[in-house]
Amino acid sequence: MNIDQGHAPVQGVPTSGKLVRLAAMASTMAAELRYVELNQGARARMLRLHHQLIDELADLLRPELHAELTALRMRLDNQVAPPTTAELRIAHAQLKGWLESVMADTGRQLNASAASIDLPGHRKTTIDRRPWRAGRDAAAASSADHPHAAQSRGTRAPGAPTRTR
Repeated sequence: MNIDQGHAPVQGVPTSGKLVRLAAMASTMAAELRYVELNQGARARMLRLHHQLIDELADLLRPELHAELTALRMRLDNQVAPPTTAELRIAHAQLKGWLESVMADTGRQLNASAASIDLPGHRKTTIDRRPWRAGRDAAAASSADHPHAAQSRGTRAPGAPTRTR
């Protein structure tokens, strides 16, 4: 059970705030790479950070997402020398886009789950797709329930105040 919300976690949806923090880190790294040209040592360090980020993410994700993430990592692993700055930019942009997609999908799953939860004190309503019927039924219900409705028809509802002119 997720302690933060008091509900069981949604199947297949990562529940850790760590995913959000790692996504923010990937986004920041991608933004930083746009403005600098890295030497060989810095490129090797960025590659290690990229792999570390992917490893951290892999621990949080369900198996099918883990496989997608591994495919992103493999693109940079097949090189002898550190990748160029341009290759790192592309790799981080891919990772950032992939994470944004995962986050959007997670949000959709959470919204769908929240919509299906039957909360105590809330009743599910159905919408009558026939507007002419809904309007007529609503008018009849409101006039029957309103204490002054009988007064407008010339009779006084029990408990309604008398009206003097």
